[in-house]
Amino acid sequence: MKNKIGEIIKLFKELRKTPRGRAILFFAFYLVFFIVLSIGFRLSPHNVSNNTSEEVDLNTILVEKYNGDNYAYKYVFNIDEVIAFVDGKKSGYREAFSYTILDSTKNYYKDMVSYYENDLVVESPNELLTITSNIDNLIKEASYDSITNYQSGKEVYRYLISSSNISLLVDKKDLDVSEVPNEIMVTLDDEKVTDISLNLDSYCVATSKCNSKMRINIKYSEIGEIKEIVNSNN
Repeated sequence: MKNKIGEIIKLFKELRKTPRGRAILFFAFYLVFFIVLSIGFRLSPHNVSNNTSEEVDLNTILVEKYNGDNYAYKYVFNIDEVIAFVDGKKSGYREAFSYTILDSTKNYYKDMVSYYENDLVVESPNELLTITSNIDNLIKEASYDSITNYQSGKEVYRYLISSSNISLLVDKKDLDVSEVPNEIMVTLDDEKVTDISLNLDSYCVATSKCNSKMRINIKYSEIGEIKEIVNSNN
């Protein structure tokens, strides 16, 4: 290995002695430079910094606008590392979904705002479903922060929202706190909202809903493909 390095160094020294050799080194250097630059550009997303003039348009990137009211969804709720899963489908104002936590799974039907289990009206199985039901309102109230564009055409929008705004929308309560804003990331792919992730750590600590962590990850699929949903428990 040392011999090969020594030979390369010797070759460089020889090339530097003549104008032709120096020209070869010059073009070789720039060729390597542009190859590395090209690889780096392809691997890295193209970032666009905050642009307040776009805020009005960007805050209309909502599930109801891009996905309508017909899609399948998967929610992952994480509160202090206690994980719950929701796997469901929505058509109009009706939803059918399974809810899994601690290896226990139950099936639910939702008609507008009412939840049903085995044909009985029940409470929502998880209070975070109130947040997911208000996702469009949260985005409307959030402040646009930045956008990341990918060569594939995918766009990821970052929003920030205060805990007091979340509390007003979700809990219907005033919350007077000074804290780090909460984060909402919205992924738009082929003009459809495919993913939303929420980091609500500040909100959950301020409202004593958790010790330190509240995260929600949402994935949408089968957009516009869901047939009519009926209560299978009837």
